[in-house]
Amino acid sequence: MNKSTIGRFWFNGMFAVISASTFFACDSSSSSVSDPGDGITINPLEVETGSITDNRDGETYRIVTIGEQTWMAENLKYNYSDTDASSYCYKDKDSNCNKYGRLYTWSEDMARNICPSGWHLPDHEDWKTLINSTGGVDYAGRKLKAKSTWNSDGNGSDAYSFTALAAGFRNTSKNYEEQGSYASFWSATRYDYSDVLYWSLNADNKLVIRDAGNRNNAFSVRCIKGSKTFYYSSMRSSSSSAKSSSSAQSSSSVRSSSSAISSSSIRSSSSAISSSSIRSSSSAISSSSIQSSSSVTSNSSNYKYDPAKVIHGTITDSRDGQEYKTVTIGHQTWMAENLRYEIPRDAADTVDVFCPQDPDTLALVGCYYTWRAAIKACPDGWVLPSQSNWKTLINQISWTAPWGILETICNTESLIYNSIQGNDVYGLNITPSGSCNPDTKEISINGTAKYWTSSFLDEFFCGDAVLSFINDNLKTDIFTNHSAFQSVRCLKK
Repeated sequence: MNKSTIGRFWFNGMFAVISASTFFACDSSSSSVSDPGDGITINPLEVETGSITDNRDGETYRIVTIGEQTWMAENLKYNYSDTDASSYCYKDKDSNCNKYGRLYTWSEDMARNICPSGWHLPDHEDWKTLINSTGGVDYAGRKLKAKSTWNSDGNGSDAYSFTALAAGFRNTSKNYEEQGSYASFWSATRYDYSDVLYWSLNADNKLVIRDAGNRNNAFSVRCIKGSKTFYYSSMRSSSSSAKSSSSAQSSSSVRSSSSAISSSSIRSSSSAISSSSIRSSSSAISSSSIQSSSSVTSNSSNYKYDPAKVIHGTITDSRDGQEYKTVTIGHQTWMAENLRYEIPRDAADTVDVFCPQDPDTLALVGCYYTWRAAIKACPDGWVLPSQSNWKTLINQISWTAPWGILETICNTESLIYNSIQGNDVYGLNITPSGSCNPDTKEISINGTAKYWTSSFLDEFFCGDAVLSFINDNLKTDIFTNHSAFQSVRCLKK
């Protein structure tokens, strides 16, 4: 299955009509949810169940209200087709449509019209709310999965009556795959012309995975109650969505990709960078002492953490006078900016570094180092962290991140990768600085933050810590040729 990156699109809520009187017409009931044995404790939610009938084809669906959201508790079966999208039964068998619902390729018209009137295809924020309400990305999969249809002892508890079935999918080669092992659900959030965000569950674990796939894959659809309108004047505009009616965002709050950074060394085609949000290197904090922070703020009320465990400060690199923000989380103190030290190249030409000449660009993404340069790059008293050090960082913040890594540690102002941004509740200020071409010195903002680590595989390959703005995860099992140019974050000894 082809996977790529993410973004957003617009749909206008033009749905077929369904009678409002059918929304809770049947079997309305409630129950308290408890699901012991998964290693976490969640607050029991009152779950209301009922049913609706789709006027378009007379199909009746179970529905479930979880918190403030009301979802279809079955996969959609509406036989939809337009010039750019179609729907299918797994293995082209009607019995699979009856049991698992239909599988849909994605188009703008499909996203506008696939759900009944008064319902819409859920977007990125809708899915996040559901996952947070049902245990978080690490555990919600088990609670959302049905008690049957899953292979390899992968059945769920169906604690919230969401009843996610292992429907499988149809790939871009028109082959049907993974029934019994996977459930993949389209969202209304698109990245570019070909790729759209989707959510998946699998038989092997309790996770809910966010990814992006080619729109010609055919996935399942769940509809959520309510109307929502999305705008996409630019295919890569960087606001997450503009909501209709009273929840609409003003146009002034939407950043367009036309504000791409002007430096010729950065390719703007894969990023939207607001020039007003780029920090100048002349604005570094002057204090060299580490100062305690009385509080750590977040722009999301969903985050819960102990401010006493976070200390903010600054250091000055005596080699060139550069000053850096720092943050102490648990027992680790990290630089909160990418390193900008232009280490001299050695006589053997094995140490190399590229620092953008434009000061705004340099302040935003820092310098890019080969691995042999990265090993020598950190100032006295600081080291290049190992892959294990990065894992420790993620373990330290895991208790604060009900949604995911990206939204907890990534910067929400300086650089936005398409619609994907973080809340940076710790002040780590991680941006998708991507990588630099060793030959052309062209910086590619490609949805990742790639950091060298001190971990060593062999004479050719050395360890990375790669934060993906696509999948919202940190990978520390990746090794890259030592001659690549990548970013550096330093860790205090």
